[in-house]
Amino acid sequence: MLLSYPTTRLQVLVHKFAAMVVALAVLAFILWLSVVVGGLIVSMDMSAWKTAQMTASGLLLGVVFGALAMTLGSALGKRGMSVGITGAVAITAYFVYALAPLVEGLEFAEKISPFYYYIGADPLTNGLDLVHAAVLVVLSGVLQAVARVAFERRDLAV
Repeated sequence: MLLSYPTTRLQVLVHKFAAMVVALAVLAFILWLSVVVGGLIVSMDMSAWKTAQMTASGLLLGVVFGALAMTLGSALGKRGMSVGITGAVAITAYFVYALAPLVEGLEFAEKISPFYYYIGADPLTNGLDLVHAAVLVVLSGVLQAVARVAFERRDLAV
C-alpha cells in the first residue's frame, strides 16, 4: 500500500531506517537516563559520560541487527521470517563471542561477532573505542546497501 503512493523505494527504505535509528536512539537515551538516575538513587559512583559511551555502543549494536532485519525483510518480504532469522543470528553471534575464547583454536571467531565490537573494548571502563564503533557503522551501512539492492529488485506480489 505504501509503495502505491508517489514515492520511490529508496525513499521508503531510507525513511524506515531513519525511523528505526531514531526509535533506538530514544530507547538508548531512556536507558542511559534510568541507569544514571538509578545510580544516583543508590549512591553508586558512576561516570555519566562513560555510561553514555556504553549506551552509544549498544545503540550501534542495535542498529546493526536492525539493519540486518531490514535487509532480510527487503529481500524476503516477510516480516516474521526476517525478525526470526535476525534473532537467531543475534543469539548465535552472542554465543560465538562468549564461547570462542573458551574453546582452543576458536579465538579468531570472537572477532566475527558484532558483540565483540560492542563490548570487546569494555566501553564502560575505557570509553567508546572509535575503531569498534566504526566497524559497527560500516557494517550497518553495508547491510543498508544490500537492503537497497534487494528491495529495488524484489517483485512486489499483490
